[in-house]
Amino acid sequence: NVRIRRTGRIWKLSRAFERRHNQGISENVLWKGKETYMLKIFKYLKESKWSVLAIIALLVVQAYCDLALPQYTADIVDIGIGQKGIENAVPRRLGAETYAGLMSLMTQEERALMASAYGQEDDGGYVFQGDKETEEALDECIGIPILILSAMRESGGMPGAGTAVGGPEA
Repeated sequence: NVRIRRTGRIWKLSRAFERRHNQGISENVLWKGKETYMLKIFKYLKESKWSVLAIIALLVVQAYCDLALPQYTADIVDIGIGQKGIENAVPRRLGAETYAGLMSLMTQEERALMASAYGQEDDGGYVFQGDKETEEALDECIGIPILILSAMRESGGMPGAGTAVGGPEA
């Protein structure tokens, strides 16, 4: 049995389709004059073309969202869990002691980049004032010094061993 909602003009078309289907006639042979039944259905859909276009547009949006979901999940895992929510190694604010420790572990070019990217505040701390390009360049060269400084502080090999990078004084 063909289950089609039988309302309005589509009822006649669905009834004719069901009769031919029950008689064992193949769907490929459903010709009536020069039009197929499918073309008649499209003719009836002309009246609701905006609804059909809205449905197609929503299907495209759904497909885009389905394809974008794995990237969002990967970002959550990589940045949110793997890096504990930290997208890059450049701190927004540094304490004076941390700033001096990082400067002592960098090369001359890295020090110049660091000095141009951070500005000193009244309380002695340093705030990142660079742009996106400076942040990307600094991200490449600050990761290892931060790691070394943090390890030195944890082992007690540096003054201020109680405060880690990004801790209370950062």
